[in-house]
Amino acid sequence: MPDTFILSLSQGIGDRWELLGDISWTGWSSIPYVDIVRTSAPSRHDRPEAQHQFDDAWRFALGANYKVNDDWKLRFGIAYEQTPVPNAQDRLVSLPDNDRTWFSAGFQWKPAKDMALDVGAAYLYVKNADINNDLRAEGRAGQGLYDDSAWLIGTQFSMFF
Repeated sequence: MPDTFILSLSQGIGDRWELLGDISWTGWSSIPYVDIVRTSAPSRHDRPEAQHQFDDAWRFALGANYKVNDDWKLRFGIAYEQTPVPNAQDRLVSLPDNDRTWFSAGFQWKPAKDMALDVGAAYLYVKNADINNDLRAEGRAGQGLYDDSAWLIGTQFSMFF
């Protein structure tokens, strides 16, 4: 995994609002290749290692929590994350990554003093990713335009002792 540095801030405003923010840097340039694993490959030599030129990348996020009452808290935020892929010539067909914007919302419910249920969802809008390379020897040849997006949904139950 690459080095990561994160600076986060949290500021309460009154009894109900909490503003959140963070800036993060990830040192993707420390990863020299992506090892593509095929289950049908009999040995490591039959698996292509895709050389690439990843750049270090930044992420900027803002969010807020709103305390409805002692049992319920609403959460929402937005983030912008840079891709580590510098251009269409270095983009992998198996990883058509590009800059993305996160739109997130969720809630926390405390059914008891020592329990919490967190539920959240995020929509990732990913900028269309051009791929324009001819590097068959490295196992990453490809050309085209990828239209990416994703939905992430998560839940967590916590008990406090």
